[in-house]
Amino acid sequence: SLNNLQTTPPPDYNSIIWTYGIEQIKQNQARLTPEQRQLIYYWGGKEGPESGNWFAIANQFLQKRRLSLPDFLLVRAVLAMGYTDSLIAAFDSKYSYWVVRPHMRDPEIVQIILCPKHPSYPSAHSVTSSTAATILSYFFPEETPRWQKLAIQAGNSRIWGGLHYMYDNEEG
Repeated sequence: SLNNLQTTPPPDYNSIIWTYGIEQIKQNQARLTPEQRQLIYYWGGKEGPESGNWFAIANQFLQKRRLSLPDFLLVRAVLAMGYTDSLIAAFDSKYSYWVVRPHMRDPEIVQIILCPKHPSYPSAHSVTSSTAATILSYFFPEETPRWQKLAIQAGNSRIWGGLHYMYDNEEG
């Protein structure tokens, strides 16, 4: 059953968690660095077809490792299955809980890139990035800090971009 894969129910609509999340987004956006802005575009897929794409990231890494074809395909297959399953679980949760996006609660939130037209909670970027980082860390444990850094960047980029609350990322 997919219910076993759903995130926990989010706090009530009037919870201070959401108010705090709005303020956090505004504070982050007020001091956005050029590097953070670049990461928003990168993880939003706005820098070409491979930007923010975990499969492209994995392919580049795997090609440098010069793995045998069966090993290369094994890593790719496990990554694809895990990524797809996590995406299904994320969207099952999104459409079970229907949490509105930050800009819908506060029109002062700037959407640096276009906001997806689906619910906010949980962040699918965080869910899938955490999954990809976990799978790649399993196969390449010495690279765990690298994968974790990329997963955190992916999630944070969505907060900096005004698309998600921190709570969406933490639970994702």
